[in-house]
Amino acid sequence: MPDRIKRDKELKSDIQRVWKNNFKVYGASKVWRQLLREGIVAARCTVERLMKKLELQGVRRDRQC
Repeated sequence: MPDRIKRDKELKSDIQRVWKNNFKVYGASKVWRQLLREGIVAARCTVERLMKKLELQGVRRDRQC
């Protein structure tokens, strides 16, 4: 199995955990910052890509629907 797939698998569970622990309001950049605080090193674009795959997104404040 390629290294990227292995790493993505590990990161997906960490991303979901951080997102759920923060009331499902964190977007990619805040999830990424929290992972860094926990000592989990990942590129921000990787976190964005995996959050898209997992269909996770933070709360939007720009406009009401």
